[in-house]
Amino acid sequence: LVPIPDAATDCEKAIKTGSRELKKDLSAYLFRSKGIMISDDAWSGVEYPDHLRVNIRVIDDNSNIIKQGRDLSLLQKDLKSKLEMKFRDLPEQDIEREGIDTWDFDDLPESCDVKINNST
Repeated sequence: LVPIPDAATDCEKAIKTGSRELKKDLSAYLFRSKGIMISDDAWSGVEYPDHLRVNIRVIDDNSNIIKQGRDLSLLQKDLKSKLEMKFRDLPEQDIEREGIDTWDFDDLPESCDVKINNST
């Protein structure tokens, strides 16, 4: 793999853009180009350093950062309860009803505008 910059450039060209399987793609590249076989087990426990992981930012309508991090699952978990509370606090709409067990109303509209913070 020496010189490293050349090997890294060749590897980058060989790996599909947008692939979600970097470890498998690296193994395949090393096998094809150098005959080096790396088993899936060899990658277990290997974590990418932060500079190689995407930094995800969740922003509001004014482009203010609500939350950011490199772990999508953790961000989703942290924001889920906040979003549920925001939706729960929204004013009820005329179309909303609870406890329906029979169809006792007219046809439902194709769409329904909801106003939130002066936005529709």
